[in-house]
Amino acid sequence: MMLAFAIQGVTVQSEDWVSRHGIRLESDSDLTMAAKEMISKEVQGVQIVGLGETSHGVSEFIKMKSALIQHLVTSQKFSTIIIEATFGESVYLNQYISGERDDIDSVLKGMPLWFFRVEEFRDLLKWLRDFNAKNKSQVQLFGMEMQYVDRSLKQIKDYLDKVDSSKGDLWDKFGLDRIGSATAGAKEFFYLWQPIPTEAFRQHTDLLLELREKFDTNKAGYVAKSSETEYDFIRRHVVVLEQFISASMQSEELIKHQMRDYFMFLNVQWTRSHLGNPKTIVWAHNEHIWKQHGNGGYDVLGRQLDRRYGQSYMAIGFDFGEGTYRAPSNDGWNHVVPKPESGTLTHRMWQLGKPNYLLNIRSAVRSKEEVPALATLRASSGGYTPMQNGKVLYDQSYSLSDRYDLLVFVNKVTQPRMLK
Repeated sequence: MMLAFAIQGVTVQSEDWVSRHGIRLESDSDLTMAAKEMISKEVQGVQIVGLGETSHGVSEFIKMKSALIQHLVTSQKFSTIIIEATFGESVYLNQYISGERDDIDSVLKGMPLWFFRVEEFRDLLKWLRDFNAKNKSQVQLFGMEMQYVDRSLKQIKDYLDKVDSSKGDLWDKFGLDRIGSATAGAKEFFYLWQPIPTEAFRQHTDLLLELREKFDTNKAGYVAKSSETEYDFIRRHVVVLEQFISASMQSEELIKHQMRDYFMFLNVQWTRSHLGNPKTIVWAHNEHIWKQHGNGGYDVLGRQLDRRYGQSYMAIGFDFGEGTYRAPSNDGWNHVVPKPESGTLTHRMWQLGKPNYLLNIRSAVRSKEEVPALATLRASSGGYTPMQNGKVLYDQSYSLSDRYDLLVFVNKVTQPRMLK
């Protein structure tokens, strides 16, 4: 769950800057030739592209991100996608796009994160599967999260069943009801943001210590019965279990947020290294992929990627004008977005970009043209946080160019189509 953010308005003088560095997009699910050419130019030398979203529950964001992914895959040789899902459950998504399994609807419906259980995301997975079937160069999909680990435990158990006949009562002691399958969560399901009983922490920690010892002591034998690559991948699931325990035990919310983003950064780093450092797309919320610190002052994933890769990391943020979105709140799931306030950057893009708009912030920086230092973008807290009495919650000033390299603006948003 993200904190909300906003800042004060853009001056009228900035309006020409917006029109000079923007490209109008004529579709919710495709890029114009001009947009493709601009993106292709800007990603030269880029190794990681972060794709954000102002809210998880917006159909057009998923479709626009899918269009960007398709362009990066087909014309710029990006071959790895890492999404804001857990390391364990993404295994099943990767099996689908590689042609190893067919039950994608069941897999998606079994994902605890509601915003992936939608037709728009399934459409992207189908496109990736079709691309892999037709091309020697394969795209792979991974998760970077550790918010729950029941599916990682399933991967570890299946592996040990194959390579270690002496694993003893390891799983009997821990409880098989805590291990989730590909299509459903565990009966006793623990999540990073919920209170977890002390005894459950103790049992998870005991399991972690036993798994560490088994994997590290028996590495040679396990590798002989599988492979170095498979061993390393399953061993990473053990690390993800450690990350879950470490973050869950924190009593201060801000520390938990910081650890979560740092662990996502480490998992992105590990995955890229495991695959030979391919060109990578990272799919997450705006506040995870932007290059500035997060609300509250902690280092988000994108800030760490920016420090590590510099100009080789590109952050593409998302903003929107009006419409409806889906997100859990005390008022239910369905929400209406008010039109943007006059004088804001969002309002100017709403005027210029019908239906949508692509703003090239990098080009303005290169030309040494002054970038508006202050701009009001839509606020967000996992889902979008509406304005109240003409203001949004938690005002914060920031530099647009310090936060994003490109900005995708969707004029009118709608709710995603939930899988039935």
